[in-house]
Amino acid sequence: MKCKCVVFPLKEEKAEPRINEWLANNSNLNIKFVSQAIVDGRRRVCYYYED
Repeated sequence: MKCKCVVFPLKEEKAEPRINEWLANNSNLNIKFVSQAIVDGRRRVCYYYED
């Protein structure tokens, strides 16, 4: 399993469109689960996927 972490703004109204854009651009990935954390005032989203 591989992992890709992406950092987004903390505010939901700014993060959601960027998260959706990232998912659309990477729709070929077989994503198994997603984790989110707040790090240094920013939202870090990690996508775990299989090739």
